[in-house]
Amino acid sequence: EEERNMNTLVEMINSMEVREDDESFKNAVDYMFDGLARRSPQHFAVRQYAKYKLASGKTAKSILISCGARLAPFDIAELREIMSYDELGLDTLGDERTALFFLISNDPGTAGPTKNNDELKRVRRQSYSVILRQGPAHHEPTTYNL
Repeated sequence: EEERNMNTLVEMINSMEVREDDESFKNAVDYMFDGLARRSPQHFAVRQYAKYKLASGKTAKSILISCGARLAPFDIAELREIMSYDELGLDTLGDERTALFFLISNDPGTAGPTKNNDELKRVRRQSYSVILRQGPAHHEPTTYNL
């Protein structure tokens, strides 16, 4: 449960190796998903990974390069630290009256307002996702301002 975070995802992608000339080559992540598939063949992650594995070696390598580029901010030590644990508890959002406040820096010497806004957008999207997943059966009808 504690390994389900962006840092683990980045480490998995960084450790993946694709050999264009050997389609049968398996890396450590392939073996990990093989084990998960044996335990839970219909698991969402297994089904998504199977789609990725349909790609040829050259395409798979391109996918990994694209993922690495998009996840590059998570190689910043400070962001990795923040993402290593859950102190927001978004899964409990809406259980009781809650207010979230985020302070972001305008200092260009830090990650900067643009990068901070990207992270805030991720939190907001995840908040919406949690609320929608919990559904109206979990809460009285209410308005959520995010």
